[in-house]
Amino acid sequence: MVKKTKTKYWAIISVVCLILCIAGVQFIKVKINSKKESVIKKYEVVNILRNESDIFSLQQTLQTNKKEVDALLSYIVKEDGVVSYVETLEKAAALNGAELTVEKIDLEDGLGKKRVVDSSGNSKIDDVRTYGRLIIKLKAGGSWSEVMSFVSTIEKLPKNTVINDMRISSAFGEGGVSWVVNLVVEAITI
Repeated sequence: MVKKTKTKYWAIISVVCLILCIAGVQFIKVKINSKKESVIKKYEVVNILRNESDIFSLQQTLQTNKKEVDALLSYIVKEDGVVSYVETLEKAAALNGAELTVEKIDLEDGLGKKRVVDSSGNSKIDDVRTYGRLIIKLKAGGSWSEVMSFVSTIEKLPKNTVINDMRISSAFGEGGVSWVVNLVVEAITI
């Protein structure tokens, strides 16, 4: 009988130890998962703070360099400013005494590549409009000094204006020699 009691006793102790071990393992798993979640939340908070810090830093940099940014933007024709840019060319011709005809205006897109990540985490590369080129074909007529003064004015415009093609011709008429300049003018747009 003592032997049976001892066996029952050891069996009960073994079952209790097994239950305690299983409970201990479960407790450790819960603690580990809790720690994981805590670490993930802290990581997310750090990333949010880092992104906000980056945005703040970028805003501070832009404010600090506002004059430089404004100067850079002064070289670019905004898409909604094409009409006023052409009017500037017309005024420049008039101020120099040249007669100006705008023969053609083209706006070409410059495409760049941008990596886009969708909500499911898939990444792909898309074409995006990064800049454009404003191409204007002009014809200016007048005396030599009027036509050349107009060309000189175009070269001095605050926008980054480039004369890509220029053809000069002359004609004799009642008032003497008149000059015609055919120009292709380009500027960068955003």
